[in-house]
Amino acid sequence: DEEGGEGEKAEALQLTAEQQQLFARENEALLNELTCVASDVAKIEKQVMDISELQEEFVGRVSEQAEEIDTIFKLQSESNTKLKRGTNNMRDATADSSQFRVFILVLLVTLSFALLFIHWYD
Repeated sequence: DEEGGEGEKAEALQLTAEQQQLFARENEALLNELTCVASDVAKIEKQVMDISELQEEFVGRVSEQAEEIDTIFKLQSESNTKLKRGTNNMRDATADSSQFRVFILVLLVTLSFALLFIHWYD
């Protein structure tokens, strides 16, 4: 019995040629599908690496721009300070100039009267 049962099991485990061809086609289809998936994964991996490189470059350029913006801000602040100082200097110079003009005018008028007085006195 045991030998007969084993023989039947062996016959049941043996595949027909048609079943073997079907399994071979299914295996080939699975292999092709897995190959395509592996190819797609490789493409995606390359794209992710490219994106990573671009992101690193972007971060570097943004950092450079931030430094340039800081420099421009500092220069602009210094320019404003110098412009205010220059405006104050111009205002002072204008005030000094007007005071000098008034002084000269008073001096000329006084000297004119002095000359008229000396001329009249003689």
